[in-house]
Amino acid sequence: MVGNRDSLAALRQVLLERGFQAAAVDAMCRYPGKFLWPDLLIFWRDKSPETVTSCAEILARMDVLTDPGEQMEALVAVLAQRSLLTKCLLATDRIQMPVAKLVRVLDRLALLDAETIQTCLE
Repeated sequence: MVGNRDSLAALRQVLLERGFQAAAVDAMCRYPGKFLWPDLLIFWRDKSPETVTSCAEILARMDVLTDPGEQMEALVAVLAQRSLLTKCLLATDRIQMPVAKLVRVLDRLALLDAETIQTCLE
């Protein structure tokens, strides 16, 4: 039987071979259950390394209970509107909402000015 450490090492190797950046791989290997969803892996296939890394870091802070692949396009779109949203999310320790709800909240925040966004997310 393969030990947990061996499994994580194998996962790390496969992800790196598939072109994922080290930062994204680190997040995925810390919480593999949050990332080994078919739709999510398909979504990331044609995305930039920066997009994958940002999304992986954000998902690592969330309680992911279902395949977030369906909502990832909407998440990437709303994060592209304001880089401040990504920075604020990456500064948090934990995000206690599903991806779909996070997208709705961020969509509303994206309409606000930078100072208000910062205040809301603190």
